[in-house]
Amino acid sequence: MGKHLTLSWVLLALISFLNFYPYLEGRFSTQPYKDVERVSVDWEGLEGLEIIYKFYKVEGCEIKNFSVVGFNQGVPEYLKYTDLDKEVEFLRQPGEHSLQIAVDLEGRYFEKVEIRTTHICEFPNQEPEVVNRIFTTIRKENL
Repeated sequence: MGKHLTLSWVLLALISFLNFYPYLEGRFSTQPYKDVERVSVDWEGLEGLEIIYKFYKVEGCEIKNFSVVGFNQGVPEYLKYTDLDKEVEFLRQPGEHSLQIAVDLEGRYFEKVEIRTTHICEFPNQEPEVVNRIFTTIRKENL
C-alpha cells in the first residue's frame, strides 16, 4: 500500500508541475514588456480593427519585428496595419507606452488576431537573446 501511495503523490506532483510550467516559464523568461493592458478594441472601427493597448517597455530590449496575424478556421495570415500613434517602427525608450494600430481586415472574417513581436534583449553579463512573444490575442467572441 505504501508504494502505491508514494507513486500517487509523485504522479500528482508531476501533473501539477506540467500544468504550471507554462505559467512559470512565462514569469521567469526574458520579457521585453510587461503590464500589458487592453484600453479598447473595436472590430468595426473607421480604419478597420482598431486596437489600443498600454504597456511598460523593459530596458535592454530592442524591437526587431512587429506583425499582426489573423486566424480564419485556424489558418494564419499576416495582415496589414496602420500605426495610429506613429511609434511602432521606432525604438521606444524604457517606460510606459501605448500601442494604437488599425488592422485592415479587407472585409474578411477572422476569429482571432494576434500581435507578435521579436526583440533582441541584452542585459549585463548575459549573451544577447532573441525573444519572440505574442503581445496579445484578440478574440472576436470575447468582445
